[in-house]
Amino acid sequence: MKLGAPVHDTHGHALLMAGAELSTPVLAGLQRHNISCVSVLEEDHRSEEELAIERGQTTERIDALFRGMDQTASMESLHRLILEYRLEPLL
Repeated sequence: MKLGAPVHDTHGHALLMAGAELSTPVLAGLQRHNISCVSVLEEDHRSEEELAIERGQTTERIDALFRGMDQTASMESLHRLILEYRLEPLL
């Protein structure tokens, strides 16, 4: 099991970086620092075909949200940024 996001103590000091292996001793150390929860990295078992389908569906949903909106530079920029954000986990 691997850590999905960095862990910091109450003072903001990094205790573990994302991707660190979560062994029993590591988890015990986190408990000693009063860390009660962490983000765990989950492996993605989808095929490339499934990811491509999901990318297409995501693009269609975002495009539908922006359909009929003013085509100003700021709206186009927002559309692009949201689309990039939503597609990033599917790449």
